[in-house]
Amino acid sequence: MGTPENNHLEEELRQHDPGDGYDDPEGVKHRLWKRDAILRVISPNAVGRREGHQQEESNANDEERGPDSFVQMMLLDACFVVEFLRKWDLPELRDEDDPIFRTSWIKIQICRDLMLLENQLPFFVLLELFNMSSEPSSPHPPFIKLAEIPIHQMLLRDDYFSSSSSRSCESSISISSIKHFLDFVHNVHVPATIPNCPNQTSIPNNDGTFVKGPCVMELEEAGVKFQAVKEGEKISVFEVNFEDGVLKIPKFEVSDSTEIFLRNIIAYEQLIGDDHKPKYFTDFTFFLDALINTKEDVNKLCGHQIIINIRGDDDEVAHMFNKLGEGRILEPSSFYYSQVLQKLNEHCQKRWNKARAKLRHDYFNSPWAAVSTIAATFLLTLTLTQTVASLIPLFR
Repeated sequence: MGTPENNHLEEELRQHDPGDGYDDPEGVKHRLWKRDAILRVISPNAVGRREGHQQEESNANDEERGPDSFVQMMLLDACFVVEFLRKWDLPELRDEDDPIFRTSWIKIQICRDLMLLENQLPFFVLLELFNMSSEPSSPHPPFIKLAEIPIHQMLLRDDYFSSSSSRSCESSISISSIKHFLDFVHNVHVPATIPNCPNQTSIPNNDGTFVKGPCVMELEEAGVKFQAVKEGEKISVFEVNFEDGVLKIPKFEVSDSTEIFLRNIIAYEQLIGDDHKPKYFTDFTFFLDALINTKEDVNKLCGHQIIINIRGDDDEVAHMFNKLGEGRILEPSSFYYSQVLQKLNEHCQKRWNKARAKLRHDYFNSPWAAVSTIAATFLLTLTLTQTVASLIPLFR
C-alpha cells in the first residue's frame, strides 16, 4: 500500500486477526468483516445523523472521484490517527525503522496538523474505530486518555489535565459531547466555573470599537506590579486578576506551535461562538495584544515569569500577538476581561499615578536618564543648601 495512512489501515484491519497470515481464509474473512463494520460507522449518512445534520447530495466533483471517496478518505485518516496514538502510547508496537517515531519533529508536526480546523475528524469515528480494534484486556488506557497526547503538545500550560479549575477529561467533559480534537482542547482550557459576564463592557469607544488598555511598560510607569500565577495554584490561564496595584497573570508558554494553535482555536470560537458567553481565546489574545506593543513588553513579562518564551525571539512574540487580532470579532456584552481593563484604566487615570508615570517616562526611562536626573537633583540640593547656609547669618 505504501503511504503511512494505508499502512495504518492495514494494521488496523489486522488487529486481533484470528488467522496467522494474509493468505489464511479466516484471517481474510475477519478483515473483510471488520472493514465493512468500520465503513458502516463512518458512512456519510452515519456521520450526518451523528453530527445532527442531513448529508447533502454529492456534488459533481464527488461523483468524479467516486461515491466512496469521502468514506475512504475518512477511513484512512481515522486509522492513521488511532494507530499513531497507539504507537505513541506503547513504543513496543513501533517498527524499528518507523519513519514517524524515529524523528521527534515529525511527531510534533502531526500533532500540529491534528489541531488544524480543516483537518478535524468526528471524534465518535475515532472512538468507535478504537473500540472496534481493541480488546477488553488491551494494555491501552481509554481513548480519551490517548486523545490527550497531541493536545499536550499544544497546551499553553502543562497542568491542565490535573488542574482543579479546568475541566477534567474523565469527569466533567462528556465523551459523547466532544466533536473533534479542536473541540476537545477548547473544552479543556475553558474554566470549570464560567463567571457571570457584565451586561456591557466598560471599554468601548463611542463608535463601538474597543479601547485597548495600557501596555506593560505604561502600566509599570503607573506603578502596576506584575505577578505570575504559578502552575501549582491550579487556575485557568484565562483567570487574570488586578487588585491593590498587582496584576496577576497565570504563567503560560509560547513555542513555535503557539501561533498555529491560537489561530485555529480562535477560528473555531468564531464558528461556535455564543454572544452571551465569553470567547475565551479570542478575548485572551485581545487582552495580550493590549499588554504587548513591543519586544520590551514581552521582555518584562518574561522577566516576571509570566511568559515562558520557548520561541526565543521577543520581537517575534510581540509581532505574533499583534497580528493574531486580524479578522477577530469581539462581543462587547460578554468580553471576558472588561472589568480587568476597566480597573487598569482607572488606576492609570488617577492623578498621582499619571504624575508618577510621566516622571518615570520623562526622567527615568533609561539608566543614563536616571543617573542624570539623580545627579541634577543632588546638585540642586547642594545649591539650595549652600544658598540657605549663606543667608542664615543675615537673619541673626
